[in-house]
Amino acid sequence: MIVDGFHRWKVSADPRIYALTDGLVPTVQISLDLVHRQMSTIRHNRARGVHGVLPMAAIVRQMIAEGVSEKELMKRLGMD
Repeated sequence: MIVDGFHRWKVSADPRIYALTDGLVPTVQISLDLVHRQMSTIRHNRARGVHGVLPMAAIVRQMIAEGVSEKELMKRLGMD
């Protein structure tokens, strides 16, 4: 599954790119638990300026339900 790789996935269908890469798409694998992957996604989306407040709030609620403290979330996400 490619997550947050829209442009890489899209250009991989171009026959010229496909020929250069043998159809492979560059990826990065992250070996982290769900909460840390969610934190990474939030930080990445905020840095790009494409985060949505309501979806982000839902993720934060889920992380709190997983036992992450508000203080830890604030520290790791750089939020008040």
